[in-house]
Amino acid sequence: MKWLVANKGLSHYKLDVECTQKQYYDLLTNDMNYYKKQAMATNAIWARNKMLQLGNQRKTYIANSKDNILSQIACYLDESGLRYVAFTGSIEQCDKWGVGTAIHSKIPTKKIKERIDLFNNKTHQSLFSVQMVREGQNLEDIDAGIITQLDSEDLSFVQMMGRVFRST
Repeated sequence: MKWLVANKGLSHYKLDVECTQKQYYDLLTNDMNYYKKQAMATNAIWARNKMLQLGNQRKTYIANSKDNILSQIACYLDESGLRYVAFTGSIEQCDKWGVGTAIHSKIPTKKIKERIDLFNNKTHQSLFSVQMVREGQNLEDIDAGIITQLDSEDLSFVQMMGRVFRST
């Protein structure tokens, strides 16, 4: 490995490294912590940006690793006729599972309002969201909530759960 790094001109060589999911997660965490220390020590914007990029990559990786479970739970809730809100960990995951019911920062505000209205009018049984309905939105008659989104803030988790528990 060190030899390949030292001889970068050998671009025709391909190095595949196999590791467990835990090892990959630890690698992302270690790299993120390294750049966090660099950012704190030097106040360098590039180090802060790299730390944030790795943190987002780690968060997305974890959320996407829950795709199978999200699929099974959503399928069960759909078949049971239960209304639910799913807090997904990435825009890609939200779009993948919330076709027609996804709301996130890349969807126009008008479309978001329409989708929330369709949910509240019981036209849609589900609503998939990335950090959009934690607070400030009135959602009605929610039977269940799915959370694949990770956040280091306890308040975020409480807000997501509160969104679901607020419903009668």
